[in-house]
Amino acid sequence: MRILQFVTPDGITVDHTDGSIVDHLSEVFGQQVLIGLMVGSSRANQKPVLNVFSVTGEELGFAKVGLGALSNRLVASEAEALRRLSAADLKEMRVPSLISSDPWRTHSVLVMSALRADRIQRPLSLPILALNELGNIATSTGTAVRDSVWAGRIATECASVGGPSPLRELVAVFLERYGDDECDLAPWHGDFGPWNMARTSSVPMVWDWERFAASMPRGMDALHFLIHRDIGLFLLERGVIAVDRRR
Repeated sequence: MRILQFVTPDGITVDHTDGSIVDHLSEVFGQQVLIGLMVGSSRANQKPVLNVFSVTGEELGFAKVGLGALSNRLVASEAEALRRLSAADLKEMRVPSLISSDPWRTHSVLVMSALRADRIQRPLSLPILALNELGNIATSTGTAVRDSVWAGRIATECASVGGPSPLRELVAVFLERYGDDECDLAPWHGDFGPWNMARTSSVPMVWDWERFAASMPRGMDALHFLIHRDIGLFLLERGVIAVDRRR
């Protein structure tokens, strides 16, 4: 559409060759598709997130494409998470529906439905009902902290940090003090923050499930949400960040 050159003057058009990601997505949806790509700041787990449309402009969904070892693993992990969540018949939150997880060339690809809120966004309070429902998918009690997936991941990741770092010692001291304490294990989202959810007229929408795990100490998602909320309020009070009027 010619009007787009005025509405989005910085947009570009890229032709594709046979066997491109556009061809792959066209096969997934059974029709010719168009894609849109938003370019943001560089991130450690950088991967394209493509908005997929029909040639008539109907939104069909989103596709995530892994470009390296880390992003391929995250994309595949999210596909498995959405598969598991679809079987849980969630009532207190809406999550994307898995459309396809077929790879493209050597890349993991996740194709999922789009989530669109039906109301103006305002700051979200902690969605407790959604968290309780997520945690009740599968639970276990009486597990030692040191035996949890969470503790194992933290220890492994901190051990891999290069150069002088207090993290390894902090983890060792933590496990020495609290490693034998028992905790309840439950599924978590892994990045449960307002940036990964939206209000609706019924239940919240929650996306970005690439760090989903099944056996984490119960309450970690809530702690993550509240800490980031308080950090945001702290920065807002000191004028470091401005209010986003869109949320």
